[in-house]
Amino acid sequence: MIKSFFSKILQSKPDDSGKIDDPLVLYVRKLLTPKSINNCLKINLENITFTVIDTETTGLDKKKDKILSIAGVKIKKFRIVNIYNVFVDAGVSIPEESKKFHGIDDEHLKDKPKLVEIFPDFLKFLKDTVIVGHHIKFDVEMINVELEKNYGVKLPNYIIDTGHLYNFLTNTEEKVSLDYLMKEFHVKCEDRHSALGDAIATAEVFIKLISKFGNKLSTLDDLYQNKLLKRIWGGNEIYRRRFKHTLQKV
Repeated sequence: MIKSFFSKILQSKPDDSGKIDDPLVLYVRKLLTPKSINNCLKINLENITFTVIDTETTGLDKKKDKILSIAGVKIKKFRIVNIYNVFVDAGVSIPEESKKFHGIDDEHLKDKPKLVEIFPDFLKFLKDTVIVGHHIKFDVEMINVELEKNYGVKLPNYIIDTGHLYNFLTNTEEKVSLDYLMKEFHVKCEDRHSALGDAIATAEVFIKLISKFGNKLSTLDDLYQNKLLKRIWGGNEIYRRRFKHTLQKV
């Protein structure tokens, strides 16, 4: 019954006037209409809610691969306050190489919900928060592919990549792995290469990374307007260009 209800969403199309009357589609679109997120740039960082996310997928091709699990770790006042974690039935067979990486197999996802079924709860978890992740662009793009296909929308949140933040902090350009940052900041991960394990580890790295900026960083606007980069590195053009992709609307 539930599966048949959600399958109708995939077939939902606008009427002749361009309107969509499916209640779930409208609800999801409402969730993705930010109320306070646009004001977060001027708010002190301690008063911003961040959500660290991570996904596990069938592969790295956003056009053909599918999401198998999603995790979120909510941070308030730089403390972990809530966790979201779910496995989903992608409707495809999982490649052997992917199984070796994250350990998720077809049997594990048997009877799990479809992605379209969990989206309302997941998006409610993300609502009006700043998204954080390591090499986060891929995860956001994978989520947006499914959002566009099913609801015709994308995530409106600002995003922060912990790898890029580390580059800015250390005045380096080298692409760093999550394992590198975990070692650098003495963070342990009990379940590496699982969405939840990686999200928790990234959350701990993010909290420690932000603390390293000290009083040089008080609001997101310090970053978004490049004030921080100008103050620390004298407005180095390389970092200004790179920063535009670090904190952005997707």
